[in-house]
Amino acid sequence: MVTGSINRLDYFIGGSFRLKNNQWIFGTELTIGVNRTFVQQRFFPRLALIGGWNLFDSKNNRLNTELKTAFSLLNLKTTSNNLHFWQEYLGGLSYSVGESVRFNLAIYAGWLNENFNDTFTQKRVNKGTIGYEALIGLSYAW
Repeated sequence: MVTGSINRLDYFIGGSFRLKNNQWIFGTELTIGVNRTFVQQRFFPRLALIGGWNLFDSKNNRLNTELKTAFSLLNLKTTSNNLHFWQEYLGGLSYSVGESVRFNLAIYAGWLNENFNDTFTQKRVNKGTIGYEALIGLSYAW
């Protein structure tokens, strides 16, 4: 699936792969942050693992509940140890419509944890907040 999404961190583009086994759904997603990678010239990858349950499945419509955990890394290049890590723990719903070519929508909410080096105290800091993501995608189902 080719995806585009938005969350608290950036706009993301990339791809994902999902496998359906009976009612269970398992997948992975690899995206990059558009603003930070292309505008700010700082590579910003994001890797997510997805697990879910199929609530409704017909020939043309599918509704799933999903849990997603995502990991992001960004080097701010201000000091040698200024790496920022983000961990996201999200739950939500995804909907797809279409037969072999599917249009996908998903919305997630949950917890976002940020880990970074504080430039004033020179200590690692963990901060947590509410996380969210809205996703739109196009996929081919075989």
